[in-house]
Amino acid sequence: MTCCEVMNQLGGEFSVDASDESDAKFAVKGTVCPWGTEQAKLNPILCRLTKGIISKVVSNVYDNARVETLKTMGHGDDCCYFEVFIPN
Repeated sequence: MTCCEVMNQLGGEFSVDASDESDAKFAVKGTVCPWGTEQAKLNPILCRLTKGIISKVVSNVYDNARVETLKTMGHGDDCCYFEVFIPN
């Protein structure tokens, strides 16, 4: 998935984690922060920047896609987890 490739090129470790049966949504999971976990904890805007990058890449493929942040390492979670919703 292109959004994972972009985040990985920035130094993160992101992958597609799940997809529902109709492929209407999928999840992107990051286990290594491209900005550094400690930097993200000091600057939570970096978590929003990650979401923005994922949103932009996804919107280039799917019109009206929506990305929700469920977890971030910057907020002390064990990973970053974003759900992507694609309208029918």
